[in-house]
Amino acid sequence: MTTANDVAVWISGGSLLLSAAALWRSGRVRVLDIRTNVRTDIAELRLRLDALSQAIPAATQSRANAASAIGTGRAAQLFKQGADADIATIKGLTEQLDQIARISVLSSYSQIEAKSVAAREVRIRLEQLSAKYEAAADDDAATRKYLRESMSAAAAARISQPPRRD
Repeated sequence: MTTANDVAVWISGGSLLLSAAALWRSGRVRVLDIRTNVRTDIAELRLRLDALSQAIPAATQSRANAASAIGTGRAAQLFKQGADADIATIKGLTEQLDQIARISVLSSYSQIEAKSVAAREVRIRLEQLSAKYEAAADDDAATRKYLRESMSAAAAARISQPPRRD
């Protein structure tokens, strides 16, 4: 015959088992949440890296055009060398993202968190490169504006002069 004591033991044992299952499940939810965040970050970073790798040749051409207009070809060559190195860096960052994206189903929270930190490091380097080329685009735009204004001023000065009679 079952006593009240036995029932209490069974109830407390069942409660303990449910608590352990809930605790395990809450830990798995944290892992799934950070895994989703890391994969989202990786997808965004890949898109931004691709966009930057396509923007670098245009920036190099823009710098070459601006440099040739003002007669500083050596600066354009140095910029192109830096751009080539940056393209190699972007390839390395893409490979690093490929390794970060390999997340095992049984990975622990700390393992996925380490991958999240690595993705943040890629993001920081990407932002540095993006800022470099945004600043270069601004410089080139300022150079083109200066040249247009100089050409307009020179043309206006020629027009305002009386015609020469030889």
